[in-house]
Amino acid sequence: MTSKRAVFIKNKDGRLPYSKGVMTQTLTAAGLTPERGHAIASLVERRLRASSAPGEELTALELHEYVEGVLREEEGDGAAKRFRRWTILKRKDIPIILLIGGTAGSGKSTVAQQVATRLGITRVTSTDLIRQVMRAFFSPALMPVLHHSSFDVPVGGLALPGDAGQHDLGLLGYLEQSRQVCVGANAILERGERERVSTLIEGVHLVPGLLKPVDVSRSAVIDVVVHIEDEQTHRAHFTMRGLQTDGTRPVDHYLRNFDRIRQIQDYLVEQAERRGVPVIENTYLDDTVRTLVDHTLDVVERVASERDAEAETGAIAVPTQALSPADVARMGLDVDTTVR
Repeated sequence: MTSKRAVFIKNKDGRLPYSKGVMTQTLTAAGLTPERGHAIASLVERRLRASSAPGEELTALELHEYVEGVLREEEGDGAAKRFRRWTILKRKDIPIILLIGGTAGSGKSTVAQQVATRLGITRVTSTDLIRQVMRAFFSPALMPVLHHSSFDVPVGGLALPGDAGQHDLGLLGYLEQSRQVCVGANAILERGERERVSTLIEGVHLVPGLLKPVDVSRSAVIDVVVHIEDEQTHRAHFTMRGLQTDGTRPVDHYLRNFDRIRQIQDYLVEQAERRGVPVIENTYLDDTVRTLVDHTLDVVERVASERDAEAETGAIAVPTQALSPADVARMGLDVDTTVR
């Protein structure tokens, strides 16, 4: 039963009572921690109930202006500006396509979960899950490469691509598995584009340049690689994973192949740098999440600005100067994307 003191938020489709959960999600997307976001959302609810008549209605814009004032008072101008920026961008209704690559044990899955929560992305999957589904359809006899970990795929009969740099043949199996898994990843991205639904995919198989180009004029496309520079910190991630999963993911299997896992990381970083894809150090999780959320907002803001400029001129523009090298590559433009 709805409280008589509830404040309602109205839109073109009707009205709904103010929701602390929804506001907490918006505040975390704007940079607050989930705990602090919930505290501010609760404070807003208490103040609205105390100052409003029973059943009073606010528009979404009025609510956002009110929350912005509370944030400025409680958290400072910086938090208020970030919140205002995020709410403006949300009203633009721009789907987000977020791709997070990284080797085993780099913390990419944890980063993906937290970023998806902050940005309100509900369509989230991993290339490990895609691979597992493909295994159910293709037997080891038909597609043997799929039925191994990314770092221990047999290499017989495979050919090293021309851009593999100085890495040895140990990458062959990994790259072939990545190509096969990216078939499934491409299908998910195509559906997300078609339905205009924000989508996040994370995984070791997201080699920069391996997926099909995504139409950056329709969505905000963010492609990053997370890595851990320090070897001891990287090893510690596997030990912690073993404790958290109660041994269901055997630590020894990863540590025996640690050199190959690091080799895959080096290759991912190399390919990212060649294509202008951001590489984010993930030693400190909170810093990584904050950096990735800020980067995502930057890209969404840029896409929104380009859309607004296109609407004003009535022409379809391809502003290559405003695009990152990775975006340029996705659009198939003949531009040198090598980072120097």
